[in-house]
Amino acid sequence: MRKKEVNYNAGARVTILTSGIIDPVDRSLYKAPSIDFEILRDAQFSTLETNSQGTHKFILVGGDEGIGKTVLLSQFVKLVKKDCIALFIDPINKNSYREESLLIDLYVQINEYQGKSATPDDYTEAKLHSSLHGLKYYLNRKADVLYFVIDGLDELPEEFGTVVKKIFDILPTVCQNIKYVFSICNGPVKALVPDAYSLCMTMMLLSTGEAKELIPDLDQCQVEELLGLFPRKPSVIVQIRRLLKSGITYDDLVNGEHDLTCDLYEFEWESKIEHIERIPETLSILAFSENNLTLQDLIDVTSDSKKSINSFIVDTNILTINHEVVNYISAGMKKHAAKYFEEDHHESSKKIVSYLQKRPKDIDSLSSIASYLSKSGENSEVIHHLDNKHLESILELSLSFSEVVKQVNYGVAASIHNKSEESALRFVQLKSFIADSNVGKILTSEIYTYLEIDDIKSAMDLASSARSIEEKIQLYSKIAKHQSGEGRPLSDFINDEISYLYKKIDPVFIGVDQSVEIAIDLFPVYPDYSLSIINRLDSYGAGENKSDYAFFRFSLALLHSNDGSLEALEEKSMSLSEKKKTFFSALSIFKRGTPAKKILEQLDKIKVIAPGEQLFVLRNWIKAFPDMEDNYILVAKSISLAISTTEFSANAGFYLDMVSALDCMTRDESADIYQKVLIQLPTLRTKGPTIDYVNLELLLDLHERKHLTGTNRVGELYDYIDINIPDLAIALASLSFLDKYVQRHSLTR
Repeated sequence: MRKKEVNYNAGARVTILTSGIIDPVDRSLYKAPSIDFEILRDAQFSTLETNSQGTHKFILVGGDEGIGKTVLLSQFVKLVKKDCIALFIDPINKNSYREESLLIDLYVQINEYQGKSATPDDYTEAKLHSSLHGLKYYLNRKADVLYFVIDGLDELPEEFGTVVKKIFDILPTVCQNIKYVFSICNGPVKALVPDAYSLCMTMMLLSTGEAKELIPDLDQCQVEELLGLFPRKPSVIVQIRRLLKSGITYDDLVNGEHDLTCDLYEFEWESKIEHIERIPETLSILAFSENNLTLQDLIDVTSDSKKSINSFIVDTNILTINHEVVNYISAGMKKHAAKYFEEDHHESSKKIVSYLQKRPKDIDSLSSIASYLSKSGENSEVIHHLDNKHLESILELSLSFSEVVKQVNYGVAASIHNKSEESALRFVQLKSFIADSNVGKILTSEIYTYLEIDDIKSAMDLASSARSIEEKIQLYSKIAKHQSGEGRPLSDFINDEISYLYKKIDPVFIGVDQSVEIAIDLFPVYPDYSLSIINRLDSYGAGENKSDYAFFRFSLALLHSNDGSLEALEEKSMSLSEKKKTFFSALSIFKRGTPAKKILEQLDKIKVIAPGEQLFVLRNWIKAFPDMEDNYILVAKSISLAISTTEFSANAGFYLDMVSALDCMTRDESADIYQKVLIQLPTLRTKGPTIDYVNLELLLDLHERKHLTGTNRVGELYDYIDINIPDLAIALASLSFLDKYVQRHSLTR
C-alpha cells in the first residue's frame, strides 16, 4: 500500500491510500465523469468524511442540480477507493440506468473486492445474490468497512422508480460492516432509507473564496460582482471559467444582463454559432439521443465527417469525448441544444431509430427504439414495433421482466392515444400476465426443496435473491423455522436480517392478505414481530377493522398449521385485546367439515361479537372453504346480516366473496341467494370497487350459463365497461378480465 497526494486546482490537498492492484471502482463502467475544473471544498469534504466514520449507516448528500454533489462523491471515492464500490449514474442517458447493466456492474465490483475474477458475461442475478451473501461473511472476517457510493439514482425519471427500488432491495443494507453514501435531489431515495439509520447533509453554495479558486484570473471585486449576477453553483462558475478561457471578456459577461443560468448557455451557444452551423446534424442527433454514441456512430448516422466533428470538439467547449463516447459538456448544455434544435426533433429521432434497428442483438439499442418513437408521436409505429418477437428479444437479452414492462407501458400509452382497443387489450393482458406470475410461490417451492436436504447455504442465497422485502422476510422466516425445528441456534445474520426487514414492512401499504401471510411465516420463531404486524393494521373500510379482520384470518391459518403455533398464540393471548380474545376462543369450531348450523350456533353464543364482526368470521370461512356442501346456509346468513346491519356497508368485494361459492351449490340452494344479489347490483355498480364488480358480474354469468338460459350478461358488461368507466386504466383492466373469461369458456366475442 502506498500513499498518494491528489492535487486539486486550487492547491488544496487530500491524502488518500491507493494500492498497486486494481480496486473495485476501476472495473466499473459507471465511473465519475471527468471534470476539467474542480476544487476540494474543504468544509463539505471534511463533513462527509466525519459523517462516514460515525454511527449512521446511510449518509445522504443533498442539494440542487449543479451544486457539486457528484464532484464531492467522486472525491470521497478517491479517499476510500480500496474499500469502495461506486456507481455514478447519468440521469440524462436512459441506457446508463438500465436495471441489468447496473446489477452487472455491482456484480463485477463486488467480486473484485473479494479478490475473485468475474466478468459481465458471467452474470446472473442468482450469482449476484450469492456474491452479496459471500460479501457479508468476507467483511465479518476482515472486520473492515466497505462503502457503497451511488450518485444520480435519486434523479432518475419517475417511470424508472422500479430501478431505484430494485437497487435498494438488492443491496445488503443489514450488514454492520457496510455503509452507504447517496446523493439525493427530491427523488425517492430518502423515503427508502430508515430515518433512524440515516444522516442528511446539504451542499452549500460556493463561498466567494471557493469561486475565486475556480476563476483565479479575476480579482476579488470582479468575482463578487459576478456572484451578484449569477447563482453561486459550481456548475455555473465552471461555465463562466470556460467562457473566459475561450476568449469572452469579463465586460461581455457583466454587461450582458444575464441573471439566469439559461441566459449563460445562450450566451455561450451564440458565441460559437459559426462552428455550430458546420455540424448541425451531429449536434441535433446528440441533443435527442438517449444512447451513448461514439465518434464512429456519429459518422455512420450523419453526413458529417470525422474531421469536422473532431475540429468542433477541439475548437469549442460545447462537446466532450470520453472513452470514445461523444456528448455535450453538461446536462444543461444538452437541454439548451434540444431547445435550439426542437424543429429537428422528429427527423433526428428517425435517424437514430434507423441506425439502432441495424443492431438487433444490442439490448441498449433494442430497448431504446420504443422511447424514441413515442417521443416523436409515432404511436402506430410503437404498436407495430412492440410485437411478440421484439418483446421476446428484450426478455432474452435483458433477462429482466422489468425491461419488458417498460416496453409494454409504451405500448399501452400508444394504444390509448390511438384509441386502439385491440392493441390496448393485448398490452394490458401482457402486463397483467407478468404481474400475475407469482415469483413468491416459485421461490417458496424452491426453498422447501433446499431445506428438505438441509442445504442452508443454497436456501440463504435464494432468500437473498428475492426481489421484494416482503418475499425476503417470508423466505428468511422459513429458514429460521427450519433451523429452530432442528434444534439449532439461529445465526446473528438471520436475526439481524429479519429484524431489519420487519422494520421496513408497512402493513397498511401491503394490505391485509400479504400482512397475514408474513405474520404466519414469522410467528413460529418471531411471534412478537408477527402479532405486531397484525396490530399495526388500521381501519378497513366502513364498519370493518383491518387488525381484527386480519387477526381472525391469521388465527384460522394457525389452526390448520398443526405445528404448535396455535398453542403458542394461546400463551400470547393475555396481550390481546378483548375482541381478539373473543375471536380466539371461537376458533375451536372452525375446522373443515364443521356443519354450517353448528358454526351459526357458536356465533350466537358469543354475545360480544356484533353483526359486523360475525360477518368477518362468516366471510372468511366462505373464502377459505367455498366448496363446503352446506355453505349456502352461511352465504344466505351473511347476505341477510349485510343487508340488515347498519355498522357494515357491503360493497362489490363482499358480494364477490359470497358469489364465489355459488358454483358449488345446487340450483335450489342458490336460487334465493342469486335473486338477493341481483337486487343489489345497481347499488354495487355505484359503490364498487369497479374491478370487483366486473368479476362479480362474470361469476353471475357463469352461474346463469349453468342453471339458466338466454343470458346476455357478457355483452351488457362489455357495454358498461366501454361507456361507463371513465378511468382508462380501470377500464382496460376490466376488459382484460372479461377477455380472459371469454377465452376460458370459449364464448363468442
